[in-house]
Amino acid sequence: MITSDITTIICDMDGVLLDTERLSRSSFEQACIEFSYHLDEALFADLTGRSAPDHRAMLIAKYGDAGINFDIRWKEIYLNSLDADVPVMPGAEDFLKQAQARGYILGVGTSSHTGKAVELLGRAGLAPYFKVIIGSNSVQRAKPAPDIYLHVMAVLDVTPEECIIIEDSENGAKAGIAAGSRVLFIPSAPLHLQSGISASVIPCQCLSDVFSVPAEG
Repeated sequence: MITSDITTIICDMDGVLLDTERLSRSSFEQACIEFSYHLDEALFADLTGRSAPDHRAMLIAKYGDAGINFDIRWKEIYLNSLDADVPVMPGAEDFLKQAQARGYILGVGTSSHTGKAVELLGRAGLAPYFKVIIGSNSVQRAKPAPDIYLHVMAVLDVTPEECIIIEDSENGAKAGIAAGSRVLFIPSAPLHLQSGISASVIPCQCLSDVFSVPAEG
């Protein structure tokens, strides 16, 4: 699944390393109930993988000024759910141990704020595995633009061809493809990718499979 020319693995955080997309969705559902909004599956899918400023703009576009209060409440419920524990995706730490043992350079490119990502990964015990953790506040354009991944590559001094990006959302996959890297796609929820995106990613069921499946080439 990872070919011999790859030196660097760049991971998304939410839904790849941390089981936070599940919490984000349940928080979104709870906010919809409180605001008497119909749960818009397409809207949530489009929000997934994007930055907080993008969330706010999209929710205002959908709900008008009420979208501001909805966004605040959604994030409040979400952050409260992380107070006691930061859930790690199954197999994440074993995957990182294997990747480190095999000599891969590891980085994180996330739509979350850098400070929040460092905090959450630190609390989860995963931060020490990564040479760099970079959030969307460090770039001009968030996912699905490629900026976050290109910035991680620049910091690590690697080329797109040397990298494989692990993503769980369509917006993240678009960012990785636009950055010029191969994208390993592990959906955190049932998702029907656009045909052009689906044909451009390497499908994978879970992190535990990354090193168990023979590489192509």
